[in-house]
Amino acid sequence: MASLIIIIDDEPAMERLVLGILKDEVRSGKYELRFFDNCDVAFDFLRENGHEVDVILSDINMPGKLDGMNLLLAVKQLEIPAKTIILSALYDVKRARMAIRNGAFDYMAKPLDAKDLAFSIERAVNYVKQQRSHAQLIENQNVLKVQLADRDIKFKALANAAYDAILMVTQENRVNYLNKAAESMFKLDISFLEKNIVLVDDLILFTKNTNKNTWDQIFSLGELSRGGTFEFLAVDTQKKEFPVEVSVSVLELQNESYMIFIVRDITERKNIEVFKRAVEIAEAQNRAKSDFLARMSHEIRTPMNAIIGMAELLLSTELSEEQIEYARTVMFSADFLLNIINDILDFSKIEAGKLSLEPEDISVYDIVNGVTEILAPLAYKKQIEFISYIGPEVPLTIHCDPSRLKQVLLNLLSNAIKFTDQGEVICSLTTQISEQGEKLLCFEVRDTGIGIAPQDIKQLFKQFSQINRKDAKGRMGTGLGLAISQRIIQMMGSLITVKSELDKGSVFAFELKTPADLPILPFFGPYKKAKMLIYLENHVTAKTLEQYGRRWGIDVEILSPLGNQNIQDTAAFDVIVFDKKSLKKPKQKKAIEALCDKNREALSLCLAYSLKNHFDTSPRHLEYRYLLKPLKVYQLLKHLVLPLNPENQLLREYVQGLEAVHQSADTKTDYRSGDFQVLIAEDSNINRNLLRKILITAGLNVDEARDGQEAFELACKKNYDLIFMDVQMPRMDGLEATRRLRESGCEAPIVSVTASAFYNELKECYQAGVVDCLTKPYKQKDIHILLAKYLQNK
Repeated sequence: MASLIIIIDDEPAMERLVLGILKDEVRSGKYELRFFDNCDVAFDFLRENGHEVDVILSDINMPGKLDGMNLLLAVKQLEIPAKTIILSALYDVKRARMAIRNGAFDYMAKPLDAKDLAFSIERAVNYVKQQRSHAQLIENQNVLKVQLADRDIKFKALANAAYDAILMVTQENRVNYLNKAAESMFKLDISFLEKNIVLVDDLILFTKNTNKNTWDQIFSLGELSRGGTFEFLAVDTQKKEFPVEVSVSVLELQNESYMIFIVRDITERKNIEVFKRAVEIAEAQNRAKSDFLARMSHEIRTPMNAIIGMAELLLSTELSEEQIEYARTVMFSADFLLNIINDILDFSKIEAGKLSLEPEDISVYDIVNGVTEILAPLAYKKQIEFISYIGPEVPLTIHCDPSRLKQVLLNLLSNAIKFTDQGEVICSLTTQISEQGEKLLCFEVRDTGIGIAPQDIKQLFKQFSQINRKDAKGRMGTGLGLAISQRIIQMMGSLITVKSELDKGSVFAFELKTPADLPILPFFGPYKKAKMLIYLENHVTAKTLEQYGRRWGIDVEILSPLGNQNIQDTAAFDVIVFDKKSLKKPKQKKAIEALCDKNREALSLCLAYSLKNHFDTSPRHLEYRYLLKPLKVYQLLKHLVLPLNPENQLLREYVQGLEAVHQSADTKTDYRSGDFQVLIAEDSNINRNLLRKILITAGLNVDEARDGQEAFELACKKNYDLIFMDVQMPRMDGLEATRRLRESGCEAPIVSVTASAFYNELKECYQAGVVDCLTKPYKQKDIHILLAKYLQNK
């Protein structure tokens, strides 16, 4: 009879997956599969037919009243033999432990390994058969006691069908009978036993180190009249040891007493117990490690805050070029060290199963632009092209965790720049439709760097792994960035893929699902036909700008400075685009001047990484606008599309709105006219002095407290517009001070200043009553964002 397996999952693909894994067993009639798309319907089926079911495969996250975890408890109440295997997209040790405690037979993480799943199902089926056989055996043993006439025959027949080993021993310790399971378990020859008188001691079924008192107890019929269960280390005739559970009872048959040994191999149970103990030890170790990392995070981040903050303040003063270089080196080194600390903390969260996502509706344009702006100076320093392209069908907003998406893009792009010495690094975002008809956002980072050998690609996403190449020396990091990025993208439902060729570059890519009906960037047309000449050395930058231009209906012609085309042969143009570095090359500068002379009314656009360090070699009689590299849609709309279509009111309003957003993010506001009162509670003299200098520079009146008790007393006497409250302080910590202030009726915005980067500790800050958290080390920009948020509207 086929073993009935029911599959409960809201994804139809799971039915196809399991059917593919068990296709041979289903064809042979060994297994029968039934699929349910929610736990409620499945439970109704189990109530009616539960005793026919052998295995339940259930996803842990399910729609409806019951999920996988609740189903475990409900199945328990039905008292059916079926064993439940829980499936989860995220392996969580705490959840796994809870599931096993609630009755789960196994807990498996998706994506499922075919062999592991098949093996787990087979074990569950065998275990259920074992339970049924054992239950049937016990039931029939009772029948045997009533039906005296034929109980011996029935006993032997049933014993041979049992999953457990059964031995019948006489008062003289002679083996009278053993079943087929015993023959298999102990590697015995039944035909030999039938022809010879064999004593239990001759079989050596149990190891000699068994406790002698327990052994004597087993063979004492007076003790055994009450029955009992014992655990031993058994040994078969091939001297292989294994743990067993032995149930012993006395059977009276035809005025003679027999000992009935029911022996069960408990190797699996012992393995589970070992696993449980290992889980408990691992959880204890994770707790200890998390406590250590939290403590070390605070101890490291607090002085790091002073280093970064003071270096930033130093750079805002008048310094010589040599001093500026020294201060920037301090900033760069501190940021590099902070990245290492963050990687280690993220890796610890992954190991502890505590890395989580906090998705929200975000502008994908802002994420890509923000990341490329951060890394543009690195590309400029190496004199490589850094290109950003966002396709026309990309939605304006997506639902995603902004900090984690930014973290992944920063990692991929910084690696690309790090390992590229010439050529270009390209960040592109486009869309495509999957085979299932879903819209996908396709992120791609392409470079022309040193490339990766095939054998190294397999190691890329393993923790602490690094490229083993001589020309990669001096470019190494912690070996954690890609491993963490891959884990983040897996949590978002995708994978980072890699294509690479030595000395020709690499392509890192991943895809995210998104609804098909999200709004995209408006076209803002039509308008008069315009012609644009792109005069750039880098053909990839030229092609990217051409794609943008054609999107808005502009006719584009590309002219390479490296070619031999005569400038005088070119047509008339409305827009001319050239690169700032071309102005340093006499031949290209002359060509640009000729183009501008020929097209005096044309809009001239100069591509540059920075507005600083203007060349004194500007083309004569030429006024031009700058486009900062890498190119951004916002800049192109403002400096290219709007000048060609100034009457388009919708376009003008859209550009003005984007401009306002960008200016508000970068502008520092002076608060002197507002007479704002701010309180700083910080026990570190250096960090208190740093924060005070930043706030006073912004025009705020500042009071200081050195611990939570002093901060509480000051805030009770004076109404502050904003309070910065450090978490860890003597006498009274920041959380206790915040709770007491809220209880006393204080309504001032309280910002928690903390060196912790752990979600649970930040959550505790919000529960205490703070309105925001400022994580050390912070920069002036972070302070100004908070000031704008809580003071500008007062």
